Amino acid sequence: LPMDGQGSVVIVVPASLKLNWLKECKVWRSDYTPVVVMGSSAKKKNTEHIGRFRMPKQGEIVIVNYEQLPAYLKLKPTSDKMELIKELTIIVDECHLTKSSKAQRTIRTRNLTWYAKQSWGLSGTPLLNRAIDLWGVLTTFSLQTKVFGSFDNFIELMGGDRNGYGGRIQWHFGEVDPSVPGLMQRAMLRR
Repeated sequence: LPMDGQGSVVIVVPASLKLNWLKECKVWRSDYTPVVVMGSSAKKKNTEHIGRFRMPKQGEIVIVNYEQLPAYLKLKPTSDKMELIKELTIIVDECHLTKSSKAQRTIRTRNLTWYAKQSWGLSGTPLLNRAIDLWGVLTTFSLQTKVFGSFDNFIELMGGDRNGYGGRIQWHFGEVDPSVPGLMQRAMLRR
C-alpha cells in the first residue's frame, strides 16, 4: 500500500473477520482510516461503521464482506465506476471462496480485482477439494495463464485429461506434475 495514506483500499473478507481486520488496520496502518460496512443498525453504534458499501476515499480502507459487495459489480463496471476502481488496492481474504466462476461473490469480487491498480489474495487453502478450484481462484486475480499458460496445460499438469463426449475432464488424483509447486511460486508466497 502507498505510504502516508496516499491510497484507497477495499478489503473483502468473510463477515466474521471484519472486526479483526479493523483492529489490525489500526495497529499496522495508522496512516489510513479504516471503516467497516456493517449495515444500517450497526452504523448508529460506532462511527467506524458505515451502512452500505461505497468506494473508499483517499487514505481510507473500506472493509466489507463478500455478501455486501454491491449488485452493480455483477456486470463489468461502467466508466464512472471504472475510474474509481482503477485507483484501488483490493485485498481479498479467504480468497479460496472465489473458486466458482458462477457464484455471485466471485463475479463481484472479480469485477474489482480485474480492474484495480493492484489486488492481493490471501488464503491458507487455495485448493480446497478439486483441482479446478485452483483455476477459479487464480482467475479471480488474472493469474491463471501466468502460472499455467493455458487451461489445457493446467488440466495436463494437474493430472486431468479430456475424454468422452463433449470433452469432459477426468481428474486422476495423485498424478499432479512435479513442476506445479514451482509454477505456483509465480503467484504465491508461502510463509
